[in-house]
Amino acid sequence: MKRFSVVLVLSAALLALSFAQAQAVPEAKTMTNAQLVGLLLGIAGIEMPEGTENLSDAEVFEVQVNMLAERGITLFVDANADGIVTYGLIANLAYDALVGPNNATTEAKINYLAGAGYLPSGKASGAMPYSEIIAALNIPELTEAVAEAYSSPFGGRARTGVLAAPANPAPETPEIPASQV
Repeated sequence: MKRFSVVLVLSAALLALSFAQAQAVPEAKTMTNAQLVGLLLGIAGIEMPEGTENLSDAEVFEVQVNMLAERGITLFVDANADGIVTYGLIANLAYDALVGPNNATTEAKINYLAGAGYLPSGKASGAMPYSEIIAALNIPELTEAVAEAYSSPFGGRARTGVLAAPANPAPETPEIPASQV
């Protein structure tokens, strides 16, 4: 019951935040890495350390990325704060939280998550619309998995996965069809 309450509060906060951000920037059709990192910190219940309020936006992003990296989200290390969030980035994040890290390709993760109803299909390198990111992050099971997987320092909590991994995950490097050899 406690877990449900936490997820409900996080979902309500995320909805309110997404509504407020959409009102503040109605023309925003995409989300930046910095915006997503801020949302993820909120979902995981991670607060910024004291003394960071006077940092530049770039310094804040670096602190936030390091805080996520300590918890196992390394997707933003060496990323540009102003970079646009892609389907591939969201798929990697969601898949690792729901299933657990494995050798599936990003495309296989997108297909799997789309088939399970967590994400719409899209090209891995394609910009994922802001509204679709918010919709995915508002799925309670996904929000709960992200919060549980990444709320404590990496290794401090076992990430067992919520969903079963696909029976035959795609290999890291696709095989070349015999007709092309």
